[in-house]
Amino acid sequence: MFSTRLSKLFNPKILEVLGLILLLTVTLLLRVPNLGYSDYIGDEHKSFIRLDGGTSPISFFMDMRKGPMQYLVSYIPRLFLGDFRNELAQRIPFTVFGAASVFIFYLFLKKLTKSVPISLVASLLFCANGFVIGFARISQYQNLNLFFSFLALYFYTDFLEYSNNLLKNTLLGTLALSLSILSHWDAIFVALPIVYFFVVFLKNQNLSPGYKKEVILKNLLLGCVLLLPFLIPYTYHQIFDAANKEYFLRRVSVGIFALDNYKVLIRLYNPFLVLEFILVTATIGLFTRKSWLFFFWFLFNYVIFLFFVQKPGTHIYNFIIPALILSAFGVDLLVAKLPKYLKFLPVAIFACFFTFFVYQSYIIFVDNKIEYPWSRESLLTFVCKDKTPNEILLGKMTCKDFTAFFTTPVYKIEDNLPLFGFPMSRGWNKINDFINEQNQQKTESFGYTTNEAKTIAEKYMDSKYRVNNGFYIVAIRKPFSFVDDWNFSQYSKKQLVKTFYKDKTPVVKIYRVDIGME
Repeated sequence: MFSTRLSKLFNPKILEVLGLILLLTVTLLLRVPNLGYSDYIGDEHKSFIRLDGGTSPISFFMDMRKGPMQYLVSYIPRLFLGDFRNELAQRIPFTVFGAASVFIFYLFLKKLTKSVPISLVASLLFCANGFVIGFARISQYQNLNLFFSFLALYFYTDFLEYSNNLLKNTLLGTLALSLSILSHWDAIFVALPIVYFFVVFLKNQNLSPGYKKEVILKNLLLGCVLLLPFLIPYTYHQIFDAANKEYFLRRVSVGIFALDNYKVLIRLYNPFLVLEFILVTATIGLFTRKSWLFFFWFLFNYVIFLFFVQKPGTHIYNFIIPALILSAFGVDLLVAKLPKYLKFLPVAIFACFFTFFVYQSYIIFVDNKIEYPWSRESLLTFVCKDKTPNEILLGKMTCKDFTAFFTTPVYKIEDNLPLFGFPMSRGWNKINDFINEQNQQKTESFGYTTNEAKTIAEKYMDSKYRVNNGFYIVAIRKPFSFVDDWNFSQYSKKQLVKTFYKDKTPVVKIYRVDIGME
């Protein structure tokens, strides 16, 4: 169905083996190191089953705003450890799904396009994309959504070409799609290619109407059996839940929403050159009809966000994925159109950009010397060795002008950023242990307050969040909340009792405020 052009430069089998080795190396490099470094971040803690106040499991699942899959997966480590406080253990199952989704994505594209080079280029861009890496470094539904959605697409591709395994494989596709829906409603964003596969199947004149009816009905029956036992009571509960209606209306509406928001989010997770590279190469990719399915997939998802999603957050990755595939078509087309002696040029250019993308993602997600985005990150720095570097000219520019390239912006609390997978550790387990020890030693039940987001702190702390009857102040330097004032000057009689350091720099100060000293 799709031709292979980059393979003219290389032996296809060698290209695939080397490409898969590179894909595996980069995938693991950007997902596994320092996986347990960060405290729970963003909505990560919301993936845990917590039956507080006698809540029944059924009530818990009915109240959640997504399907049950992430809660069931996150419960696996808890079965062995007894609680949810081990960040590394909680993230490992999701990271496995996140890493596996890279290769299912590759297999799906290879099966659909019949092109190893296009599939490899798209998969390399996918595995190094900041959104995908950030998701793979947390315990949350996105990893399950991606894995099962790509698996569904892989099996549903059989609709395009008849095979003896068509019924079995499409049923496996329905199983995977159902699991994706039960992970999150983002499964709707693979609807367009699935509908396309179904239409091609129904228009296939070589298949009898009876066989088509059998395949469709069996897939429909399986989907109903898997989904309806959960979706019927869940939908009924959510329709009559006032809090859910308010939540839904804050995020979904009708209108044209700010494009600048998408740009900010893309640059937050992919600060430099990624957007420009994709825009150029994806546009080039549109000049081949073989890419149009992916263009319409992109357009379908993009229009939904543009006209209906008021608060998109990181969900915009759903239209970035088909854009990455279009980008791979663009690289492939450049190789096809250039003369033989220049065909290596787009490959070399792609290699340079991809290397930079990997380096960029490693620095901002894996390396934790600087905790981006709470601190500014500079990807390329050059240190002047002169005694007075600002006064010595290098050509027409001072040495100071050469000290840093690709420096990230300063983010503030007003930016209201959706943050996932970035490196940030303040040792909340140690903070909780310290305050518990103090309360036990002094036979007290002091509470605590903090400049950190309450939703994060309360998932670690056994003490109650309060500012009366004696409490501790947990002052966080550069917290997730971006509330940088950690002096708590309103409590003049507080006593410093503990300090935690990172690289000899204080990052947590714990103060004691005695009863009557509030």
